[in-house]
Amino acid sequence: MRALPTLFLLAMFAAAPRLASAASADKAHGLRPAAFRYDALSEDEIAAFLRALQAAVRSDDPAAVSRLVTYPLRVNRPTAKTRVASASEFVRNYSIIFTSEIRSAVLAQEYDKLFRNWQGFMVGTGEVWFAGSCPDQNCSRHRVGVITVNLPK
Repeated sequence: MRALPTLFLLAMFAAAPRLASAASADKAHGLRPAAFRYDALSEDEIAAFLRALQAAVRSDDPAAVSRLVTYPLRVNRPTAKTRVASASEFVRNYSIIFTSEIRSAVLAQEYDKLFRNWQGFMVGTGEVWFAGSCPDQNCSRHRVGVITVNLPK
């Protein structure tokens, strides 16, 4: 019975250098992960954000969508994980990031069927995640933004 906890701990220690290297890479590029707050958002804020995202996607307006993103944006592709550091980079790559599958998932999402957990709010089957973020240490204010896009295979 004691073998299972030992194996778990060994797996965690083995993964630690990879996790640390990702954090180091972000720091080297000047990227600071935001502190995400699920509990700071009201139901009205969540619903309003989803409506705004759907309106921007429906109008196929990359600049409007870029204003609804928290940077750096994590983009997970089947072959690689990347970060989009700025709105201008997002707009340049909009058609690659917000593919027809991603746009369809956003437009089909119903507010009352949003999955939510400590990481934020999931659109579709995980194509897009959004959350509240705090720009300062004491979270005296916050904003809602897309934090991750998972591109299909």
